[in-house]
Amino acid sequence: MPDSARTCGAREPAPRLPLRTLLLVCAGCIPLLLVAANAMWGSEARRAAECRERIALLWSAARQEAEANGGSFPSGERALEELVFRRLRHERYSICPRTGRKYAWTRHRRHIGGDQQQPLVWETQPHGWPTATRRALFADGRIEQLDNDRFRDLFSRERQEPPPKPQGDEPKTDAHQVPETRAPGWRVSPEADRSSDDVGAGGR
Repeated sequence: MPDSARTCGAREPAPRLPLRTLLLVCAGCIPLLLVAANAMWGSEARRAAECRERIALLWSAARQEAEANGGSFPSGERALEELVFRRLRHERYSICPRTGRKYAWTRHRRHIGGDQQQPLVWETQPHGWPTATRRALFADGRIEQLDNDRFRDLFSRERQEPPPKPQGDEPKTDAHQVPETRAPGWRVSPEADRSSDDVGAGGR
């Protein structure tokens, strides 16, 4: 059988792009990737700045409370809610602007000039790009970004710390400072009002 007959039904190999063409295509994609990455970095930087600003406002409010109460920062299960209502006057300051989750506030007594490794408030859900982290405010006013390992260590020490003992001279909430009837619009969504322990314990 002639060779032409044997090869009549065979497919011809697909033409391959020259190496030079492939290199040119790849080189053309690099600027697009750089532009996209730069846009993501810029967006993340703006969001991170917003988160830090909100935590910085909490520090300012907490320091005012401490200076008015003998150097003791607010503490207890309702410390964050009462602090925000007295000093910042809107519930949004108790919620992370990026995740919509309520911040966790320490239940232990913290003091101005105390242990600088003691946290006051922290984010309960990690966020960010390219690495998700949590921000935490410490008793000296320092704001740090914590990776999962650092956060788990911090939260573990927070839970192991013995609960505060009741003291007779502990400053009490003034009825005029936190009225029983809250101002109109003072509402926290169910998503934002989840228990801090349940959210914080799940280090993602």
